[in-house]
Amino acid sequence: FARATYSYMGKYMLTATGRVDGSSKFGTNNKYGFFPSVGAAWRISQEKFVADSKTVSNLKLRLSAGQTGNQEIGNFITQTYISSTNVLLANGYNAGLYPGSTGNDNLKWETTTQYDAGIDLGLLKNRINLTLDVYRKTTDDMLFNLPLAQSTTTGSAYVNYGSVKNTGIEFTLSTVNIQKKNFTSG
Repeated sequence: FARATYSYMGKYMLTATGRVDGSSKFGTNNKYGFFPSVGAAWRISQEKFVADSKTVSNLKLRLSAGQTGNQEIGNFITQTYISSTNVLLANGYNAGLYPGSTGNDNLKWETTTQYDAGIDLGLLKNRINLTLDVYRKTTDDMLFNLPLAQSTTTGSAYVNYGSVKNTGIEFTLSTVNIQKKNFTSG
């Protein structure tokens, strides 16, 4: 895990992060995943052309992009196991072996990538605050428990299959309607 942050005069901010995660839940060639992220912000309200405004108390633009990994599957999923049972043959019961689970050496991290653009706006000495975010989030190589045909084996096997995309807008508006006053008891 490594993170670097930079701020210039409290106006221009940059953060970069790199993370390497390892998990024994995945196949031999896919145990590690690298998940980077970067974010930048510009506090416009501290620029000379806005700083003296009686209306705008805070104005900040934000952009970010990043990835995360998911490993939430059971232990030993990538390994194949042999199970035993008794089978009835002509001479009575005999020991038999069958594939009890089907492993997947190629299983890898599920990866979610998200992009975000936002604005923070404070008006009238921050008595009115608005936050607006627009995002796009895509999950690829989803961890999926695939049922297998009973004619070939028993059970199921985990595979990386499919993707999901979410997009949206988040909006928050808050106000301070009553100013604090000093009260005294009589």
